Amino acid sequence: MIVGIDVGGTKTLVASFDESSKEAVIVKQKKFPTPDTYEEFLKQLPEAVNEVTDGKDIAAIGIALPGPLSKDRRSVPELGNKPWKDIHAIDDLENLFNVPVALGNDAKLAALSEANHGAGKGFKSVLYITLSTGIGAGYVEDGVLLGSALDMEVGHMVFMRENGETVWEDFASGRSLFERFGKTAEDLEDEDAWREYAADVALGLNHVDLMLTPDVYVIGGPVGAQLHKFEVFLEEYMNELNTAKVFMNRDFAIKSAAHPEEAVVLGCFYAAKQIIQ
Repeated sequence: MIVGIDVGGTKTLVASFDESSKEAVIVKQKKFPTPDTYEEFLKQLPEAVNEVTDGKDIAAIGIALPGPLSKDRRSVPELGNKPWKDIHAIDDLENLFNVPVALGNDAKLAALSEANHGAGKGFKSVLYITLSTGIGAGYVEDGVLLGSALDMEVGHMVFMRENGETVWEDFASGRSLFERFGKTAEDLEDEDAWREYAADVALGLNHVDLMLTPDVYVIGGPVGAQLHKFEVFLEEYMNELNTAKVFMNRDFAIKSAAHPEEAVVLGCFYAAKQIIQ
């Protein structure tokens, strides 16, 4: 079996997959609250893995962490939403389970999943954006993560606002949406609020669009699951801002992730599959 592990700020999702399958289909899954410390996480993980595999042999593990990877791609210096530091995930999980381990940034692995078997399937270039606690992104061309974009952190693009300099995710993430309107994306129904929020999302997307010119934007995360509430506004603002598309003679699509809650763990399957093929 292949095991995927999606470590989030509040919960960790562990799932098992058939390693002979070409497409990620979850066999069994288990969620548990993400511990405050990495050491406690390593203590709790084996029980969850054993539960989703029913004790069957594991061929490989893919793990996604919400933070930039080290230069050697074997660890994560620190998480963006937990006080974990120097997370040597590959070494630690290989020692713990005695199987090969693939490590990836959560948004990048979600991009891999959505581009190959999700909302981005059929498009040559796919930019996946997750609107969650923060903002993350992954860029895929011809089904493969673009190497030069593996370390991009679009959520940290700096903009001048009325209150001074601030990064994109501080005013356009799911967290900022809740802080501003007092409701989660799922519960928010105010059309004016969504229009206001869409303008802030479009501001960042336009900057990314001018650099990467993707064929499709796939919006994931808790906010992406509610894209139908602000998609019209988002497209409207994108078209107003992106005057360059006129002389570039191009267009783009905006889609909600096919698997907004499972995209990351599905991406773990594809990453793990690559190291055992």
